[in-house]
Amino acid sequence: MGSIEKFKLIKVNYENGSAISSSILAEYNFKRMETTR
Repeated sequence: MGSIEKFKLIKVNYENGSAISSSILAEYNFKRMETTR
């Protein structure tokens, strides 16, 4: 496996991870807003 392929794989994993974490964060903030209302 070349270093370019590894870099692409890491980039995809990083983008997927950040998207998942941001959606979890948004869900958490939404739930918190629901309870404070």
